[in-house]
Amino acid sequence: MAAPAFFPATWSKERRLVGEILAADWSVGAKRVWDKALFRDIDWSKIPKLAWQYKIRPMTAAALREAGWPGVPAEIRAALEAAEKRCCEKTMWQLKLLAALAAEAERRGIRLIVMKGVALSIRLYGNPFIREAFDLDLLIDPGEETRFHEILRAQGCRVTASRPRLTPRQTAILRRYHHDRGFLHLPSGMKIESHHKLSSNRHLIGTDFEALWSARETVPLTGSSVTVMGEEDLVHYLIVHAARHGWERWKWVADLIVLGRKADAARLSLWRQRAVREGNADIFDSWLLLSAAVASCPLPRQAFEAAARNRRACALAKRALDMSGGDRSLAEISSLAYMLKMRIYRLRLKRTIRYLVTELAALMHRDQDWYTLRLPDRFIWLYYVLRPLLLVWRRGCVPLAAILGKSAAKPRASGADEA
Repeated sequence: MAAPAFFPATWSKERRLVGEILAADWSVGAKRVWDKALFRDIDWSKIPKLAWQYKIRPMTAAALREAGWPGVPAEIRAALEAAEKRCCEKTMWQLKLLAALAAEAERRGIRLIVMKGVALSIRLYGNPFIREAFDLDLLIDPGEETRFHEILRAQGCRVTASRPRLTPRQTAILRRYHHDRGFLHLPSGMKIESHHKLSSNRHLIGTDFEALWSARETVPLTGSSVTVMGEEDLVHYLIVHAARHGWERWKWVADLIVLGRKADAARLSLWRQRAVREGNADIFDSWLLLSAAVASCPLPRQAFEAAARNRRACALAKRALDMSGGDRSLAEISSLAYMLKMRIYRLRLKRTIRYLVTELAALMHRDQDWYTLRLPDRFIWLYYVLRPLLLVWRRGCVPLAAILGKSAAKPRASGADEA
C-alpha cells in the first residue's frame, strides 16, 4: 500500500528498531525472531533515551535480550536492564495496590474501572511486566469519589498537591477543567489518578459511566479480577487520549496494534462508526496512518486507503509525528516552547466551536493562581483580568529577576575573593 506523502522518507536506524519492537507480538507464549540487520549500525547511546521517551523500556530490554544483546555496549546494557528492573518494581507495587483498592471498593459497593496501567498490560499481553506503566488511572462511579478517596488514604496515598480550600463555587468552576485528582502512594512513590471523567474536555470525548459500566469486561488479578472498559470503549479512549497528548508515548501505538491485529475489516468499521458518532473520525483515521508510519503495522487496505484520502486525518498524523518523532529530553518537554507547541496542537485537534471554547477557557483557569489569590466570590472576574499579567510575571519577570540576582552576586563574590 502506498504511504501518504507526509510519511518520513526514511526513519533512522534507531527508530526503525523502535518500530519493530512496537510491532512485535508480545503476548505470552509468542516466539519472536529478530532480524540481525535491525541491529547493524545502531547508535546505541540513543536507545535508552528513545526507550524512555516512548515508555517502552521493558519491551526494549526484552527484545535485545532475546536477540543476544547484539553489539550492545556493556554500559548501555546495564542502563537498559536497570531501567527494566525499576519498571518491574513499580509494576509489583501497582499489582499489590490495585488488588487492595479493588477489593476494598467492592466490599464497600463502589464501582471503579481501571483505565490503563498494569490491568491493560495483562489484558493485551497476558503479562503485567512487559508494558511500562508508572501510575494507576481509575475511573470512579460519580458520587462515590469521596468514599473512594477514603480508601486511597487508608492505603497510604496522599493528595499530590495539598492546597487551601476555595469556596464551593470556585471549586466547582475549576472542576470543569479537570478530569482527575492526583494522589501519591507514599510507600512506592507511585502516582494514582482518580478520574471523574475521561478527559478534561467533554467535547473531545464524553463520559457516560453507566454506559461504560454496562459494556465492561474483567481481567484476572492475583486471584480475583478487576473491571476494565469494553473493547469498543477502550479503542476509542486510547486513540483520543493518545491524540490529545500528541502521541508522545509510542507505547500507545503498541497497545492499539495489539487490538488492531485481532480486528478484521468489519470490526474496524464498527470502531470507526463509533468515532464518527463522537465526532472523532479524523482522529481515528490519523491513528491508522500513524500505526503504518511508526511501526509498519499491516492494516486492511480499504481502511488505510480511506484514511489516506482524509486530508484532515493526514494533517493530524503529520502534526503528531512532528510532536513525537523527534528526540525529546525531559528539559525540552518541560520547556515553555514545547508547552506552547502542545497547546497549539490541541487547539487544532478538533474543529468544533464547543471543543475550541472549552480548550481556550481551560487556559484561563490556572489552579495555582486561584489558590494563591483566593479572592472572594464577588471578585472571581479578577482572576481572568489578572491571568495574562500573572503569566508575564512568571515567565518573564521572575526569570529575569533571578538572572539579575545571579549577575549581582558574582561581583560581590569576586570582591570577597579579592579581599
